[in-house]
Amino acid sequence: MPITIAEFMNRITSTEAEIYILVCTDVIVYDRVSRIVYIPEVTHRNTNLNPMGDFRTPLGHELLWSRHVEIDCSSQELADAFISAGYDIKLFESTKDYIIYTARKSAPIGA
Repeated sequence: MPITIAEFMNRITSTEAEIYILVCTDVIVYDRVSRIVYIPEVTHRNTNLNPMGDFRTPLGHELLWSRHVEIDCSSQELADAFISAGYDIKLFESTKDYIIYTARKSAPIGA
């Protein structure tokens, strides 16, 4: 059963998550600490996600052996959730087939 986008954001902000956002036409999110791949429900079986599990990414092997959780949202809604929540998104790796970003929660102003 898919989780809501609010539940997803709560899971990754209430833990010591190490977040990677993988974009290959569609968006998935990988938490390296909990070894969970979060996938929008509407794109879960889309073939655009193939590069994420075929070892072309530095995280490919980890993704293959991770638990998968579906989120009741689209790729765009998932990407927008990170922006709305104030995450600091930085490029990790980019090729013609995919882009990987890291995401860290921005420190509060004055912290």
